Amino acid sequence: MIKKKLKNGLTIIHEPRKTDSVAIEINIKTGSINETNQTNGISHFIEHLVFKHTKNRTQKQLSSAIEDVGGTLNAFTDNERTAFHAQVLKKHFNTALEILSDIVLNPLFLEKDIEQERKVILREMNMYEDTPMIYQQVLLPNKLFQKHPLGNMIIGTKKSMNSITRKQILDYYHKYYIPNNISIAVVGDIKSLFNKVEFFFRNIKSSKLLKSRLIKEPKIKKPILFTQKRKIENSYFSLGFKTISRSHKDSFVLDLINTILGEGMSSRFFQEVREKRGLVYTIKSNNKFVNDIGYFEIYAGIKKEKIKEAKKVIFQEIRKLAKITTKELNQAKIKLEGNYLIDNEDNIHMATLMNYWNTNTGKPEMAKIYPKYLEKVTTSSITRCIKTYFHPSSYAQVVIEEE
Repeated sequence: MIKKKLKNGLTIIHEPRKTDSVAIEINIKTGSINETNQTNGISHFIEHLVFKHTKNRTQKQLSSAIEDVGGTLNAFTDNERTAFHAQVLKKHFNTALEILSDIVLNPLFLEKDIEQERKVILREMNMYEDTPMIYQQVLLPNKLFQKHPLGNMIIGTKKSMNSITRKQILDYYHKYYIPNNISIAVVGDIKSLFNKVEFFFRNIKSSKLLKSRLIKEPKIKKPILFTQKRKIENSYFSLGFKTISRSHKDSFVLDLINTILGEGMSSRFFQEVREKRGLVYTIKSNNKFVNDIGYFEIYAGIKKEKIKEAKKVIFQEIRKLAKITTKELNQAKIKLEGNYLIDNEDNIHMATLMNYWNTNTGKPEMAKIYPKYLEKVTTSSITRCIKTYFHPSSYAQVVIEEE
């Protein structure tokens, strides 16, 4: 893996692979954690808008240029980054790079496009709200974090989405879409890569980007409980625990804790809560990390009358994990390593991971050497992290239940 920074501050990360296809991801280091109450959702809004019209192409011309050569073009917004990616046969690399650079560098932000996409996103919000299993995962960090912007909803709120102006969009775009805040990850066998990227990004200049103010998030002294009643057939239940940043050594411990507790049908939660006791019809856990904090989430689909008992069993399983054996831990390492490396065989997934690690740690090579850090995790570090991050009174609970 090769990492290079151009004179204007733009970072290029290249993982050479002898494959027929090549993946490109342009990563802007901004997302919902950089937004205010007034601009909440603006990162996601811009992600939509840049595909509409550029100085050189219409929306159809942008998508057709990639799809007509058998490639894919997509984007996503997260808490700390906005990414645009394409995958094509390597002989079409220049075309894909040109299209992605046009999308990122030359959006017009026409008023008619802004109003059209505003309506699209408002409908997207309604879709989220109509899908409680998804919506509870949107609500949970919002209730868990009192001060930190990790509690901002990525999609924004209806209030903010109805009020964001073209000027706010332009100001935000010009603040964050600058070369010293962009990294481009490429996975594939491309010669003269750095020269090609430099050619398409040669005319943009760096500018000063103020560091985000560190927010001291208060500790939870008693459980935060939130319930929303709806006319639905089933209920949805989630728990969240504040943790640490991706660069913290405990993040690798928490990854293994997540693997053991909530990843797949062999996980402890699935076996104990669903299979053995039949308290839920689905249950899963997940880690979320940004550059200064994170959280561990557990979510389930459940009948309202089963929530109390399921919650009791979940906490029992968390406590039991503090007594994990070396054999169980080693098995979890094998499972997580296997999942991780198999996923990384996909070029787009690898490009995304390279940008992810670069954004959160400044070390894109972590995408390849991550399993080595899992090997350092011991049973005592599992025990310590269970006691540190999973205190029985320091959590948020979100329930969406039938009336």
